[in-house]
Amino acid sequence: MTPELADAEVHVSKGSPDILVTVTVPVDAGTLDALTERADREGRNVEQIVADALRAAAA
Repeated sequence: MTPELADAEVHVSKGSPDILVTVTVPVDAGTLDALTERADREGRNVEQIVADALRAAAA
């Protein structure tokens, strides 16, 4: 298990089908700039771009 996944936090609310997982991943300045540029271009925020990438990777 990578250090990032070892530090993951998982929160589950009783009765809710949703699971909240928090993972900390280091991102270099170039990657952050690219994410920010894409988010600006698409009229979204960086969180939405990253969430879409995670959903695609999990599929």
